[in-house]
Amino acid sequence: MTGATGNIDCGLHEYVDMSFVLDNLEPGDLFVDIGANVGSYTVLASKVCGATSIAVEPDPGTAYFLRRNIEVNEIKGTVRVIESALGAQQGVISFTVGRDTTNRVAKAEDREVRQVPVRTLDDVLKGESPKIIKVDVEGFEAEVFKGAARTLADPALKAIITETLDTDVLEILTKVGSRRGYYNPERRAVTQSSPFASHNSLMLRE
Repeated sequence: MTGATGNIDCGLHEYVDMSFVLDNLEPGDLFVDIGANVGSYTVLASKVCGATSIAVEPDPGTAYFLRRNIEVNEIKGTVRVIESALGAQQGVISFTVGRDTTNRVAKAEDREVRQVPVRTLDDVLKGESPKIIKVDVEGFEAEVFKGAARTLADPALKAIITETLDTDVLEILTKVGSRRGYYNPERRAVTQSSPFASHNSLMLRE
């Protein structure tokens, strides 16, 4: 259970990005955790910060542990679990099995797969306005953002943490006014660069 044990070993498994969430969410805010896995970010957002969270996780086995994590942290009242993949349009898609935190939308060569539902982020939110969105979907980020035109245009959305920042993702997010930023947890500030390494990219509207 890499999504949990990294926090036990390191304190915060993804120090820079988790610190950004901790320092910038407060009660009344909405946080969307896409590719929530067992809920490390969701617990920080709702248990520590007191924000409302929507946790999106398509793998049924992982979603079971996500719900357990929510229950044991006593945040069922502030977290909604969406057991689905997100994409550019609604439907059904093949998804890998047994890869822990690296389960993903299946490729042609993948053999251990299951079918999971796909929804769009705009459909999931139905007009709700998140302050921060975290997206970790193993390379499927562009498809997620293609189904989120209304959400990305919402001025209430201030920050997106995305694992993949390829040309397609950068183009989509730049068009809605987001720019690359770097977070320094020790200074609690967005800067031109940061001495702290991160596997994710931070895109900011302001």
